[in-house]
Amino acid sequence: MQKYVVVVLVLASFVFTQVDVSVGGIFQGGMTFQQVESDNQTTDFTLNRARFLISGTVNQNVKFFVQTEKGDMLDVKFIYDIPRFHSTVCMGRFLPNYTYHMPIHTGKLGLINYPMLTSQTAPWRQVGIQSTTEIGETITINAGLFNGANEPNNWDDTVDDGKDLLLHGKYSNDKLTSGTYYWKVNAIGSKSGDMDGYRVGVYGKYDHRALQIVGEYLQGETDSDKFSGYYAQGAVKFWEDQMRALIRFDAWDPNINVDNDDSSTVTLGLNYYQDGLNSMFYFDYIINTTHPNVNDNIFQIQYQILFSSK
Repeated sequence: MQKYVVVVLVLASFVFTQVDVSVGGIFQGGMTFQQVESDNQTTDFTLNRARFLISGTVNQNVKFFVQTEKGDMLDVKFIYDIPRFHSTVCMGRFLPNYTYHMPIHTGKLGLINYPMLTSQTAPWRQVGIQSTTEIGETITINAGLFNGANEPNNWDDTVDDGKDLLLHGKYSNDKLTSGTYYWKVNAIGSKSGDMDGYRVGVYGKYDHRALQIVGEYLQGETDSDKFSGYYAQGAVKFWEDQMRALIRFDAWDPNINVDNDDSSTVTLGLNYYQDGLNSMFYFDYIINTTHPNVNDNIFQIQYQILFSSK
């Protein structure tokens, strides 16, 4: 019961204030069918996401964003605009601009699952501060400091005293997007014995008319383990943009110094848009190419509903 109290208080406070507020939601659920072994199968109904999103404008320079997941608080952030420097500063608990996919709205991912290089290394939601600076119309620079990726989805820094550093640069125009990012574990304030490591990656995207192509490569190190991953993804829209076919080859090596521990998949996707992203179906078939003689492929169906009061 207590996990709903904060949400109720936040919503109630807006009723008695003159803050410009928008309320939205994202619901994603479906079914997963998996071939566990040659003669065993599992079928599960899933509720992947059930989120309410609240955003508002306090004044021309101050905004906020709150997001809940099944009653629990996910994001609480304040965004301060600094027009003179073409910058914004974000403070609170939120997703840092790490990798290509992690900052993207979960209703706009294309395929149901994140690429492995994101799912295996992401710090997910962190408490900290992040700046965004626009240089002209094509370049965006992010710099952030956070409690620590060694404890994903944290609210405080209970593991060590070090703070993690994020740097991210992106170039984009009408058709092309490219970027690079660097995450340094315990870059500031670390003590002897704290976890050490880094992650660095590059990505590129071509998006024109019905065709989209995305690729990304990441490598890093945590203490003595070196890891790397990459993927290539293509998508084509057809049938008056109501259908979209996707394919992604995904590879991940958790320790490049150890043989036969890597994994790879091929995901075939088909999306049907009833009302754009607001009402749509995902159909994904994930082929495990790591061990081609083992039939442990996965078929997923997901239905999505997005809504917003504005």
